[in-house]
Amino acid sequence: MSEGTLEYLVSKAGEVWNKLPHGGCVSPEEAKSSVQSYTDETIANTAGFNAFNEAFLKQDIDAIMANMTDDPVFEAPFFQPNGICFKGVLLVRLAWELTFKVGITFEVQESFSTGDRGVVRWNASAQVDGKKQTLSGCDVFYLKGGKVAAKLTYSKTDNFFGVKIPA
Repeated sequence: MSEGTLEYLVSKAGEVWNKLPHGGCVSPEEAKSSVQSYTDETIANTAGFNAFNEAFLKQDIDAIMANMTDDPVFEAPFFQPNGICFKGVLLVRLAWELTFKVGITFEVQESFSTGDRGVVRWNASAQVDGKKQTLSGCDVFYLKGGKVAAKLTYSKTDNFFGVKIPA
């Protein structure tokens, strides 16, 4: 296998990938989705998902937390490759407080939920050194009992509003 060939590059990428810590905040067991019809829980999950997102856009932390389970998870996109995980009411609440304190605002591009999952595609904006900067991303939600159990955030950059995030 010659250096620079596609086969060589794929081989090297595979070696690097295998050395990365995988798994994230949500275990494989928790990530298994159950296919659901429109049951009472599905309807409650959709209502809770919509209420969470409405509160998030208003930056109403009390309402956000009221629409999360008692054991919430938030996986933030920074600190690549796997982000940073906040677990529990106190840490998740702190993450929201920090997010809104720095002046980040969000605009939803599209949003949907079905069964025990939800997705939001968004744009975020913030002022950095007097200039407006934007960032695009999406959230994958795990819904349970009419509330948000986990919010896993993914963004299109490892450069978060002008601050280079170390790998």
